[in-house]
Amino acid sequence: MSTVELKPCPFCGGEAEKWSCDRLITISCKKCNYTRGFNGLVSNKKTDVPVVYEGGIVSDTEFYNRYAH
Repeated sequence: MSTVELKPCPFCGGEAEKWSCDRLITISCKKCNYTRGFNGLVSNKKTDVPVVYEGGIVSDTEFYNRYAH
């Protein structure tokens, strides 16, 4: 996965921060409290890359979102 450098906040010029978890990627600015969420790494939209759980169980409802980042 490549590292993405974020531009400053377009509203106040503050430093933008990125936080991500399986189903959500959040871009925010602490200075002005702006926050926006995007689809994360795991999605329920079918792709050719299913999520594999511990023990080798392949999910039929969760898939990796190749465009998440």
